[in-house]
Amino acid sequence: MGQAKRRKQFEPDYGKPKIITGSFISVSDFSDAHAIYLGINRFGEIETRLVSAHACIKSAWEKLGYCRDVLSTIKFTSWQTNNEINTIFLQNLVNLYGDYESDDAIYMLDNDVIKTISPPVKKLYTVSLAKRPEFDVDYRTFYGNPDDYCFFTVIDESGKPISIFGDKEIHIFSSYVTAAYVADYCHENKTHQLSPSLFKQLWTESNKIQGKI
Repeated sequence: MGQAKRRKQFEPDYGKPKIITGSFISVSDFSDAHAIYLGINRFGEIETRLVSAHACIKSAWEKLGYCRDVLSTIKFTSWQTNNEINTIFLQNLVNLYGDYESDDAIYMLDNDVIKTISPPVKKLYTVSLAKRPEFDVDYRTFYGNPDDYCFFTVIDESGKPISIFGDKEIHIFSSYVTAAYVADYCHENKTHQLSPSLFKQLWTESNKIQGKI
């Protein structure tokens, strides 16, 4: 029996696309926090699972590093369901880094009344996503990271983009983390405008955090 046939007989995944996983930061579906997701690519079908949410992008970036470290040590197979993959990932994450704090909203049902234990994160400035029209999915590597197919703007509560250079031009970001870093600054300082020098400073700081410079 040839090697290919032998591997196909004894290795069910031989010749099939591997399960692709990755973690990334994007907007939360439930608040204005920065959410960390586990992305799963199963034969071209993308599913994302919420891992945690964080009010500060610096904290989210640190926890993203934890997630990527954990994923680098695990190999998944097509025989595992997405639920199993998510469970294994979370178990390894907790075992390695502990059950770290998350800024997710917490609710409790008390006598048929939903009570808020921890309110959702609310911000004056957030990141808005828009799909790149020229995006072409490469399912060999894609796991849902919006940096691969979106560009980003920073907007206020009314949806108006911030002014960076004192004019009406909208600045487009190619990285969610960079946009979030600027959005966090605008929120903390309650400012709708940034000078060119301040914007350059924030851009540099955010890229240093990401290890890009």
